[in-house]
Amino acid sequence: MRHHAHLGTPGRFTGELHKYREPVARCIAHYIRTPAVKAALVFANDFLNYAPRYEYRWERALQERMAYLADAGVTPREIVQRVVEVMALDRFEQRFENTRERDYGLARSVFQLRSMGTWRPAATLLRFAGAELF
Repeated sequence: MRHHAHLGTPGRFTGELHKYREPVARCIAHYIRTPAVKAALVFANDFLNYAPRYEYRWERALQERMAYLADAGVTPREIVQRVVEVMALDRFEQRFENTRERDYGLARSVFQLRSMGTWRPAATLLRFAGAELF
């Protein structure tokens, strides 16, 4: 396993998602009024406004990052689209070797909806956020 593979960013991960961007956007637009997509949008909105259940360090870090993304203008639809893109990558190309790698990739792809600057998420945060998103 390559050094960065355990953090869910093997190789050209962001570029790999790009090929699913347009088909996923069309699919979401087509099914926007269905109960499943509405539920996903409600969940994504709740995730954007994340409130820690306990006072764990990674929950506070997730709350801060999601508040940053909300302030930067990320919409629930963008989160749903990014999650579906990662799941398509996993489903059609078997890109991730295990659930841990998938969780990390899922969380990192959502965090990268807006520039991360010099901020780098801890592995615990990636695992927690990815599990929450899946």
